[in-house]
Amino acid sequence: MNFIQTGGQAENLAALLSGAVDAATMTGPSGGTRAAAQGFRYVVYGPELRIPFAAATLVTRRSVMRARGPVIEKFVRVMAEGVKIMFTDKELTYRVLGKQLRISDRKLLDAAYEEEIKVMEPRLEFKTEAFQAILDETARVDARAKKIKPQDLIDRRYLDGLEKSGFFDKLWAGNK
Repeated sequence: MNFIQTGGQAENLAALLSGAVDAATMTGPSGGTRAAAQGFRYVVYGPELRIPFAAATLVTRRSVMRARGPVIEKFVRVMAEGVKIMFTDKELTYRVLGKQLRISDRKLLDAAYEEEIKVMEPRLEFKTEAFQAILDETARVDARAKKIKPQDLIDRRYLDGLEKSGFFDKLWAGNK
């Protein structure tokens, strides 16, 4: 078996469709969902494995957090509101996804939505195990990662503040 680098999601899909590769790693609507719509089948379907992993994170310097804390808090609040919309207004979510991903096929949007919503955290919660998985993977190529604890990478002040203020309870009142 040979492994080759084909590029990003679009290139992986093109390589599959052309027969240049027999399998590829694919994620989300621009990858796995489109491949499945073209008749390809999942060998391993990540969301079903329920492996803790931080696929998308907000990263900044401590100095930025000190200087721009209120802006970051507003950003986290808006992200939480956006996630709520994803869970509660499927049609709006489809319109935005369709526009941003240039997808008009309803079946493809359905499949993409169902795939992604399974791994979304309604309250933007994350587990230290997710960061430990990243550190463990990184430690394979950089021994310095073994010395880092997930807690060293995480600053929960904004999520904790929103939780304590009742923001999430108000946001989700009557839903989920």
